[in-house]
Amino acid sequence: MSFAIVRFASGAVASIVNSLLSSRETSYLRFDFSDATVEVEHLYGYDNSHWRWTPAPHVTDQDRIASWAPAENTPGSHRAQLADLLAAMAAGERPAASGADGRRVMELITAVYQSAFTGRPVTRAELDPASPFYRSLHGGDAPAAISRLRRTETSRA
Repeated sequence: MSFAIVRFASGAVASIVNSLLSSRETSYLRFDFSDATVEVEHLYGYDNSHWRWTPAPHVTDQDRIASWAPAENTPGSHRAQLADLLAAMAAGERPAASGADGRRVMELITAVYQSAFTGRPVTRAELDPASPFYRSLHGGDAPAAISRLRRTETSRA
């Protein structure tokens, strides 16, 4: 199980929880905005019918609320993402999610690992080739990383 708090350059804050222990085996995303909360829970894929839009108490304009959901039903799953990627490749076009997008995801994951091993916040600027975590999520020294984790677990017990 992992938990991370991420502060983006825009000031937005995200909490990320990952667990392999859930008996439901579903994915759950929740987005809290000033005017609404938007949630989706699914198992292996979703479409618009899986999303829930809950207006904040101060939002009472039903016409405005009704316009929030996307008009087009766009399913989401690994299969749909792969189909989009293959279609873009066949057409000689840049895919919707590119290498730069993948790099940002890997930077986020690397920062979470580095923070877990070092016990401190990590900024994006630290994720450069000089960092021991740049090429290895355990910082390049697996025995030392395991030892640090064991010491941390012992001190928390």
